[in-house]
Amino acid sequence: MSSGTFVNRMILAAAIGLPVGPVIADYFGPATTARWMLAKAANEFDQGNVVEAQKLLEDAYKKSPDIAADRNFLRQLDRVEANNESSAVSSFYVDLWEQRIGQIENPAIRSEAAFAISSLLSNRKKFDDAARILNVNLPPLEERTAVQNNQMAYMRALAGKDLEQALIEIDTAIKTAENESFLDTKGWVLHRMGRNEEALVVMDKSLAKLTEAWSANPKLERCLVRIEELQAQPAAEPAAAEPAAAEPSNAEPSNAEPSNAEPANAESANAESVAAGSVVSSRTKGWGVDALLEEFPELSRGLPETLEIYATLRYHRLRICEALGKTQEVAREAAWLHAFSKKELDELF
Repeated sequence: MSSGTFVNRMILAAAIGLPVGPVIADYFGPATTARWMLAKAANEFDQGNVVEAQKLLEDAYKKSPDIAADRNFLRQLDRVEANNESSAVSSFYVDLWEQRIGQIENPAIRSEAAFAISSLLSNRKKFDDAARILNVNLPPLEERTAVQNNQMAYMRALAGKDLEQALIEIDTAIKTAENESFLDTKGWVLHRMGRNEEALVVMDKSLAKLTEAWSANPKLERCLVRIEELQAQPAAEPAAAEPAAAEPSNAEPSNAEPSNAEPANAESANAESVAAGSVVSSRTKGWGVDALLEEFPELSRGLPETLEIYATLRYHRLRICEALGKTQEVAREAAWLHAFSKKELDELF
């Protein structure tokens, strides 16, 4: 440290956590203390001390709530949250965002913020929190946009809560636009309610809409044709696969079929139950994605994300068919997902 400046010494002290830190920090006030805690939290995380980094971030926020406006604070918080080593991390993350959203006075901006945060939380499978934040901050049902009603209904379905209300919300959205996304949400709501026969009809309609949209795009139409060709190729020898992760257990099925009933519309009375993913090709996961990207390199930027949208719908259909005992359909969807999605089944929802 050639310059030996006072500022450099303070930064170094904050980074390595020298005992002199708190004394100087108290002199400069809570905002400076919070920033030093932030610097030390980044250092602790880089050294693998995730729990300590989380504690420092929480303490920094308690010391000076304004630190939440610092982009570096949010970046460090996101790093810790993504690590998911403890439930306390997620709890703090949710509480922080709820407080920040609640401070927004403009109702329209508050709704937009709640919508964005619900998507972040759902990506971390915090469905209950996502649904609650939306319910509190969105306008009443009749004043919402169709997209807002769809998001609210989907979060409720993922959480398995207030499903009757979710059905009203998605039906309201569909009155405005009957697209594949809204239909997918309705199919998933019906599935979570235990109304799987209806859910399958809606889900097939959703997939038909998506296929129609792809067919209207010359580039995607070529991919669609190629997907069908790849699917028709002889499969390699089946490989043993790990059992699929179960769906969240907090659903509230209404009108659900009794658990001891025989599968509805089962394709064979004595067919063995096929767990999702138990019959797949021995090819590498996502082999179909790789094949498409090799053949259509010009689509490399957007195709993987577009395929994941398609994969979500196929995953929903898989679960619905599984609930109905349609074992061959389950195997077919599992094979599609193995080929054309890089995600494991427990990463799709």
